[in-house]
Amino acid sequence: MYKHNSRISAWALCCVGALVAANLVFVNVHALGDLRKQSPHTASIITELPMDHVSHPTWCYDRDPAFVFSQGQSLFLSDVAGRITQRAEAAYKISMIFCSEDGQTIYTVSPKIDRLTIYDAWMRQQAEYSLSPPPLFNQGPRSFMSADGSAFVLPSHPTIISGKDVLSKKTVIQIDKANAYWTRNVLFLPDIEKNSYRLRRVADSADLGLLKLTSDRFIQGIFACGESYFVLYWVDERQRQMLVRIDDKRLQGEETTKETNKKYDDVGVVDQFNGACTISFVHDVRGIERVKSALILKDKTQELVDLRKLGFLGNWLSASKNRHLILGMRFPDARLDNPPTGSSPVRIVVARIER
Repeated sequence: MYKHNSRISAWALCCVGALVAANLVFVNVHALGDLRKQSPHTASIITELPMDHVSHPTWCYDRDPAFVFSQGQSLFLSDVAGRITQRAEAAYKISMIFCSEDGQTIYTVSPKIDRLTIYDAWMRQQAEYSLSPPPLFNQGPRSFMSADGSAFVLPSHPTIISGKDVLSKKTVIQIDKANAYWTRNVLFLPDIEKNSYRLRRVADSADLGLLKLTSDRFIQGIFACGESYFVLYWVDERQRQMLVRIDDKRLQGEETTKETNKKYDDVGVVDQFNGACTISFVHDVRGIERVKSALILKDKTQELVDLRKLGFLGNWLSASKNRHLILGMRFPDARLDNPPTGSSPVRIVVARIER
């Protein structure tokens, strides 16, 4: 039987995440002075995989860096040297892929989110489920799965189609409409009021109370980088967002300091992996939004990486566990006079940070 911790109503699902910044400096106008005192790292591409119609790659490993991506119905695994192996075949076109932090649990979903497939690498098992999401449900770039792969928040009851029912041994929380956001330690579930969230501790499902955020902004996500938490607000259509630290004693640990920046502007995308966050920053170049740099944050650790020499990168970037590599996608034919189109080929890239 599934362990339904609770049936969260439509409004009770939207937000997880937590973004930690520790003494970070870049676009925050109050931090520009500190930024000038440090020289940003650079990065060089060590692997480039030209592929059409692929999903964005996701780190998926325990010790040796590797990542997964999909092409059509096929799920592939690649090491950072570009050695690719096919891991599985889905019964549908794979829309998105997510992987647990230990690389043992992978799941994929169909474009309509009516199919879910879970791959248990440790047990070498694969299970496919049907879902019945409510109308207008939009998962967005958020994971249904907890960081350790032990729990899922799903938009409907999962019905097993094929394979062994691996969800029977996991915690499953059923929701109705909105999305939930996971962080390592806290699950954020929306409450009745706009931008209000019920905090649930991941370790024991304890209710930590209600968190009320600014109600006049659209929330894109909540993230945790180490022990500091941030909320990402949508700003405008030009893919620019604002990252703001959440000042709440329930979400502050020993590594959270008063010097941790409270606000970052011109944010492209935020990725959280293995307790750290990778934040891409964008700027305007002749009317085209370009990724300028990335900031890797984890508590007091802050590393700024200048990415302008790597060409036209996609906004989503992710640092490896040891923070030596950055994974992302690049538009090889993108120039200021020839911006990428929906049909432009993209390349999966692995870049090494030069320190």
